[in-house]
Amino acid sequence: MEHPKKIFISCGELSGDIHGANLVKNLKDLIPEMKVFGLGGDNLDSLGVELIAHIKDLSVVGITELFSKFKTINRTRRKVKKLLKEKRPDICILIDYPGFNLWLAKVAKKENIKVVYYILPQLWAWGAWRIKYIKRFVDKAIVILPFEKDFYKSYGVETEYVGHPILDTIQNSEFRIQNSKTIALLPGSRDEEVKKMLPVMLIVAKRLNSIVGGTFQSRYKFIIAVAPGVDIDLVNRITQRIYPVPISSGQNSSRFHRDKTQNLLKESCFALISSGTATLEAGILGTPMVIIYKVSFLSYIFAKIVVRIKNIGLVNIISGKEIVPEFIQYNAKPDKIAAKVRDLLESPEEILNNLANVREKLGSKGASERAAKIIAQVIEELITSTKVR
Repeated sequence: MEHPKKIFISCGELSGDIHGANLVKNLKDLIPEMKVFGLGGDNLDSLGVELIAHIKDLSVVGITELFSKFKTINRTRRKVKKLLKEKRPDICILIDYPGFNLWLAKVAKKENIKVVYYILPQLWAWGAWRIKYIKRFVDKAIVILPFEKDFYKSYGVETEYVGHPILDTIQNSEFRIQNSKTIALLPGSRDEEVKKMLPVMLIVAKRLNSIVGGTFQSRYKFIIAVAPGVDIDLVNRITQRIYPVPISSGQNSSRFHRDKTQNLLKESCFALISSGTATLEAGILGTPMVIIYKVSFLSYIFAKIVVRIKNIGLVNIISGKEIVPEFIQYNAKPDKIAAKVRDLLESPEEILNNLANVREKLGSKGASERAAKIIAQVIEELITSTKVR
């Protein structure tokens, strides 16, 4: 069969870039002659995807950072709109990044381009009113959390569930209790997150160790996992000012970073993590954790208004209850966090059992391959309908 050669892909964050790259790898097996271009990061770039904008220029945290990157994002929108008209891709694949991708879905449909949304935005948590845009402008929705299929189908959205692609990125995920004295610090994948989360985490680290009789007693070893898009100099400045602990950096390679982070989590007895996919990564690897998250005042007020769920950590959302303590915004007080971490370090059994249940709920490996097969089928149907006409 003849395959269309042009696919547009759009993601705006590191996790989307990683999952998008795994998707493209599987699509290449099914559609060898395809040409892929769009928005992404180093992982997609390494596969030969032609990037018209990089995620480091597009990724934002909260309202205030959106303002600071407004011109860049607006310029990218104009570029994308022009490119869709000129290159006429056969299909657009959108990955998360709702603020931009919901707009892109509308533009693509106006150009009569098929739209597949892989890893849908968490509209069940906030912005359910936006589902009307999914229903109107998205031809196929591919979801990764077990409860999302019923949620989106209840609104009339054509939906397929494939399981969580994070399982495809984790090697040797045997579930076991760690016996080391290493504690991992994962302050986020963006500079703005690091500025807010890392100082709190470092103060917690100081509290967990102690000074006895005038002598520093180092009970735990702390290591910071620095994401590829984060300014390493920023991390160094913060650590030197507050608490100089070692850094595990993958600045030269996103793949290297993922491997190093996973190894760090495997070898750690505990982790302090900013909310995000990293909580699932730690959960799958069997690393007890607490979640720490802070945003600007405006972003926090906005979230309080629109967010409809109690917890923000994915491990808690999937569990349907708080199995991992969350310290959000004004509750993110170092002394309070340190006290909780001490308790969990002494008795990790309950949290480990709960994390094991989360892993079971995520499904089996192969989400990227299953998603690729669904997308290939959409493309095949597109070719067939075009021939008929």
